[in-house]
Amino acid sequence: MTSINIKNALGAAATAGAVVALPIAFGGGVAQAQPSHDWSGVAECESSGNWAANTGNGFYGGLQFKQSTWEGFGGSGNPANASKAEQIRVAENVLAGQGVGAWPVCGQYLTSGTTPGADAPAEQAAAPAPEVAPAPAAAPPAPADVQSYIVKLGDTLSGIALTEQVSLQDLVAQVVNPDLIYPGDALALGSSQAPAPAAPEAPAAPAPADPVAAATQAVQDIVQPVVGTLTSNFGSRWGTQHGGIDVAAPIGTPVLATEGGEVISAGPADGFGQWVRILHPSGATSVYGHINTFLVNVGETVSAGQQIATVGNLGQSTGPHLHFEVHDAAGIKLDPAAWLADNGVVASWLG
Repeated sequence: MTSINIKNALGAAATAGAVVALPIAFGGGVAQAQPSHDWSGVAECESSGNWAANTGNGFYGGLQFKQSTWEGFGGSGNPANASKAEQIRVAENVLAGQGVGAWPVCGQYLTSGTTPGADAPAEQAAAPAPEVAPAPAAAPPAPADVQSYIVKLGDTLSGIALTEQVSLQDLVAQVVNPDLIYPGDALALGSSQAPAPAAPEAPAAPAPADPVAAATQAVQDIVQPVVGTLTSNFGSRWGTQHGGIDVAAPIGTPVLATEGGEVISAGPADGFGQWVRILHPSGATSVYGHINTFLVNVGETVSAGQQIATVGNLGQSTGPHLHFEVHDAAGIKLDPAAWLADNGVVASWLG
């Protein structure tokens, strides 16, 4: 069976040729499209059409989900025990996030339309309404100028927070599942009234509690590239040399340029699925692998702290994370954690 997570071979989407899925970011909430494909051909190829397949090989259900992928894209329990409609719902999420290459061999059998016998129950088909906390009894009525944002296909909560200059935590508090948001959802952004200007002699405001804002607040020469949990260090790992560090974070989490420089790679990369590489004035190069989307182009000049990509789970990856490398001017791989520390960066890896 093919792997939906680790074995999504580079270029499979191009050779399959049947479906082109719009890649949209997950993590911190993702706007999901409704199912619009016939998955019966993929299931026939993957599991001989057995939607309850569980052969003990680590892949489950009619579309052969890996457990981590199933859970990462909105599934619960074991895929083999889920209904056909539920498996298709999660598969549509995987398709939106990773493309048809997530099924490198059998993706060619995916067609447009609907899967026979997979009508989803009404409670699954309806998008969950965002939870809005009731106003305290003693509070005055909400002002008429409270702003709202209508979620569009491809939106993420972290992306909305950055674009609209609001707290990520405030957005998360309004949804049932921060990893799944739907087009048409309304998110409250707060009042449009401009805050009163601070007195000139007032002290500088403390760093915001929002980790995304904290990672991008100060303009520095060198910054940490992502907010997340450090899961793998530089050096020997599994009998081989790990040339960077891994920082786990939800799909769609902003990835920042650690230092200013020129983009020398942005796109597909063997093993990484997709990457961005930046050449810095010192001659050093930084590498950002397994990204979900890249926001810069080759030849573009970027500054430290500028968002260049979003965290993904493409290539040879066991879960959503950023693989981050630093090479010196001679091409020798350095320990990125030590390099950040040597340059005065105290990385706030969460966890």
